[in-house]
Amino acid sequence: MKLKDTKIYYINMDKHTDRRKRIEAMFDDHGFTDVTRVAGVVDNDPIVGCAKAYLKVFEQAPKSNFIILEDDCVPTKWFDVNMEMAFDEDIDSVYLGISMWCRHNLPEKDDKVQYYKNPITKNLVDLLNKMLQGSVEPYYLQSGPYMRIHPLQSNGTRKIDNVLSTHAIYYKSSKMIENTINVIENTLKENTPRHIDCLYAQKLQKELNIVALDKPAFYQSSSKGVTNFTISHYMPYLHDHLMEVYGPSLLSEEMRRNPLPIEKFEFIKED
Repeated sequence: MKLKDTKIYYINMDKHTDRRKRIEAMFDDHGFTDVTRVAGVVDNDPIVGCAKAYLKVFEQAPKSNFIILEDDCVPTKWFDVNMEMAFDEDIDSVYLGISMWCRHNLPEKDDKVQYYKNPITKNLVDLLNKMLQGSVEPYYLQSGPYMRIHPLQSNGTRKIDNVLSTHAIYYKSSKMIENTINVIENTLKENTPRHIDCLYAQKLQKELNIVALDKPAFYQSSSKGVTNFTISHYMPYLHDHLMEVYGPSLLSEEMRRNPLPIEKFEFIKED
């Protein structure tokens, strides 16, 4: 089945009429055939409202093979509406949009892979966290540009872990949907619910076989610098993103003049 013929649900708050017009124009322009709008949920806690909106989608969605988009999704230059949505049988979910912002608490090393040290220094990480304090929820404080680069597969995907991103996901298996519903319902019972992107990163991406397109189909207009990139060229985008978001004063003079070579980033290689 082609991307344009895959069932799509998009979440949109009633007040965001401009976003609705833009994304629906995108669907029309590219000939999408099966699109359903799901109204966002208003709640005093936006994290709770977001979680409940996703549960609304799952209440009406089939048991597998559909896409959820958030209403600020925009096609990347690698977008192909005729892309075949045919992935290996054991894959549970495919990220059609990706983010370089990830969790820092990486899983333990596997004997079958080799890790390269991330060149971002401890001082830089500490500074990023200090800048984040007071501006975001506490559970984001150990987040940053920590992406691990997994091997590129023949179908154009890479395995992902710890990635904070939910704006464009293909829910392929029933297990993915069941596990997603479970983690969302569980966090809504907590005194301080966690945002769904943290749940996906810290739970689902570890429990299931989840991959991302090396060349994403969608990025977020609200976070273009963090989501509009290819994983293969992560390093140049990361350098530009840090310069754009935090300013040149954040980076050392040496890093500003000579961006670090991509092979020094944290790649994972199979034996």
